[in-house]
Order: sequence, then structure tokens, then C-alpha cells
Amino acid sequence: MRPDRKKKLKKRQEKDAKEKARKLNIVDRLLRFLGLETVFNRSYSWPIDFFVNKLGPGIEVIAGEDSQADPEIKDAVREITPLIKRPVKFVYPHREFELAFEDLYRGYFFITDCVNFFCKCFQQYDAPDLRPYRRLWEEAKGIIDSIDHDWMTGVFGKVICPIIDVLERNFRLDGTMIDARIGPNKELEKLQIVVRLIKAQRKDVPYQGSRWTTYQCYRTHALNGLKPISWNCERLGIEGPKGDLPVLIEKHAIARLHERLPMPGLESFLHIQMADSLDEPVFIAQGPQKYLVEARMGKDKVGYFVAQVFPHMILIKTFLFLTMQGTPEAERLRDKLGLCRTDVEHYKLDEFFSLVGSDIVKDPLLVKILSECGCGHLISLIEPTDRLEWVERFGQHLKNKFDIKEARQGFMVGQKLLRWSDQGQATPSWN
Repeated sequence: MRPDRKKKLKKRQEKDAKEKARKLNIVDRLLRFLGLETVFNRSYSWPIDFFVNKLGPGIEVIAGEDSQADPEIKDAVREITPLIKRPVKFVYPHREFELAFEDLYRGYFFITDCVNFFCKCFQQYDAPDLRPYRRLWEEAKGIIDSIDHDWMTGVFGKVICPIIDVLERNFRLDGTMIDARIGPNKELEKLQIVVRLIKAQRKDVPYQGSRWTTYQCYRTHALNGLKPISWNCERLGIEGPKGDLPVLIEKHAIARLHERLPMPGLESFLHIQMADSLDEPVFIAQGPQKYLVEARMGKDKVGYFVAQVFPHMILIKTFLFLTMQGTPEAERLRDKLGLCRTDVEHYKLDEFFSLVGSDIVKDPLLVKILSECGCGHLISLIEPTDRLEWVERFGQHLKNKFDIKEARQGFMVGQKLLRWSDQGQATPSWN
């Protein structure tokens, strides 16, 4: 054999050995994750060898044809590629795991399908020499069948999270977004993640004699790509025409969101939370085909989007912070404390960072009153170490101005007694 051929053969053998070792690591991690490592350690080696040899295809990350020259997409491809193979250590919940993204896509469904298949096959035979194998696969199937679906979904989320962080790093409904889709490349016998840059399309909409600059709302669906947000009024239980209507957000609403929830450096996070809130809307009716839509950070409500239903679209007109005039929480503040819009603005109750950064959050009575009005959870959104110290002390000024003080079973606002209720709302009573 010629030296050059011998050298190539050696490299190929080394490559094959390295790939087989990698596949074996994938199978080992999955068996530990599924709780099957002790089951198959008691058997012959052929099930594990079968898993290794028949493991699903590898995964590569590429830029879409229309985005190959874009620097942001080049960076995303470069960062995501090693994340595919790198195992992530995490605890969820109360169990420690080590899994890579490719483990789940290359082996999880394959191994679980194999267990179901072989269990079914061996149930057809009762030969004495096959009974140990039947018990083996039945035990494996029992373990897999006991896995909670919601728990498994949470695990997938943990593993894919580092990749999603890259995809959503510069997510802007009025700027650019990244679309990523995973699918097979039959020609190369691989899975591919195709990454593309999507630019927001501006659309001018005539409304009330003027033209509104709007953008289509999108939501990221992990590696299933970006999907436009639409509402079906009939399905959502609100007034409006039949069929799916695109949700468009006016640039004014985006500006108010950044103004009323100022988070420098976290603009993409705000846009993601905005998209999630609009994709899974919770409504409060305000008038004919006009609604307040809860704006949430995770599960916590921080305000409302004002939405108007039109024959061919949904228009998101503005964003209201939770305590601003026009919200149910502002109505409770007015009813319980007698605060008008000017008072709310003067004592900075309509500004997120002023509210949670002032002495209001350190006053147990004011905190409880805010909780009675449905705003107490805002305080817990900021860790004490992250709060700002303001020169002016709004809380004490507020208590002095409206003569707010503790009382038995409630609190006093001047001569007005409001009692704490079991439902978390105070009911007014006069002395």
C-alpha cells in the first residue's frame, strides 16, 4: 500500500473511531437521563451497540442563501455551531442532568421508539431463552412511559435555551429578527439548522384621518422559525370579524413601552415579552372592539396594550404602565386613596423604576396598599440590590399629603377607613 493511501486510511479510521466514541457518549448521556442505564447494563451489549450504530444524523448550522453576507447571521452561525455538541449541566427539578442539544434531536426519539418497537416484538414470543429480553424491554418501556410530558418539555427548554439566547439577542419587532428552522438535508444525510435575518416590514395604516406607522408582530418558536402573530376573534371570545387577523403594532406603542419600562441594554427582552403577551392575549373590554391586553414579564403583569379591532387587522395603539390612567389598577388607586391622574404622576406611581426605587417599597403599609390595588408584585420584579436610591422620598410625602395611616383591620385615608379583605382588596367604610 502506498504511503499516501496508508496515511489517508489511518486518518479515516481515526475519524471513524472519534465519531463512534462521540455517538457512544450521546447514548450514555441519554440512557442516564432516561433512567435506563441500569436496565441495559444488565443485558448483553447489543442494544447499546444498536443504538450507537443507528443513531440519527448529525446536525450542522448554515446561513440561509439570502443572509450569508450578513455579519449578525455569521456571528449566530459561529456561536450556535459549538452549542449543538456541547453538553449542558443543569438541575431540573431536583435532578441533575448533562445533555447536549444534539443528544435530544439525534437520539431521544430514536431510543424511545426503539424501546417501544422491541417491547412489542418480544411480546409475541414466549421461548425460555427470549424471556429475559422480553422482561428487559418491558422494564425499559415502563420507565419511559412514566416520564411526565410537561417535565420533558421543560428539559428540552433548558437544553435549547443557550441557542435561543443567541437567536433572540437582537430581536426587535421594528428592526431585525432571526429566523431559524431545523430540518433534514436528505442529500447530505444530515439535519440542518438554517439561520436567516428577517427585517421588519413597515406598513402605513390610515386611521382617524392620519397615517399610522406599524409593524407586523412576530413570535419566535424556537427552531420552528418566526411566525406572524394573528388573532381569531371568534376563538378568543372577543368582538370582531371571522378569520385570522394580523396583529400590527404602531411605532408609538413601541416608543411608549421603552419610555415607561426603561431598560437600557434589554430592549430585545422587552420586545420578546411584548410578542409573548400579544401571542397569548388576556383581554379587558373597553368599548366597541377596543380592548386592553395584558402586558406581562413572564407571569407578572406590568401594564396593558391598547388594541383596536378592524375588519382586516388588529392595531396595537399604545402601551400603558400598570398604574396609569385607564387601567383597572389606576381605578383602584383612585377609589382607595383618592388619587387622581395628577397625583399618580406627581408621586411617580406611574414610573416603574421610580416606584420600585423610592421609599415606597420600604414602607410595609404602602406595599400592602399597592398589593390591595393589584400592583404589589411590581416591587418583587427588582432585587433590592438592583434598586436605585432617589433623592426625593415619594412614600413619606404621599402618606403626609393624604393622611394615610394604619388602622385596626385596615388603614385610614383622612377620615375614611378601608378594611383589608380576604380577597386582597380593601373595602371602604366611613367612621
